[in-house]
Amino acid sequence: MTTAPEQLHETIAAYNDAWNAHDVGRISSMHAPDMVFENHTAGERAEGDEALTHIARIFESWPDIEFETRRLYVREDLVVQE
Repeated sequence: MTTAPEQLHETIAAYNDAWNAHDVGRISSMHAPDMVFENHTAGERAEGDEALTHIARIFESWPDIEFETRRLYVREDLVVQE
């Protein structure tokens, strides 16, 4: 039987893979329709379908962008990733 933390590890790995593949469809499938995307570095915020369009534009602007986890903390109902 898979524990909740193991499931969270699998989920965050799949989410990271979707971002690194620039796969907006997979990213979308892991969010609620009314998702909120906030880019604190750039001071940008978008909601719902607009958030997905915004993410797609990020990939268009930086076609070689990739993300790498520096720290990952997983608990029963919480994931914090840097």
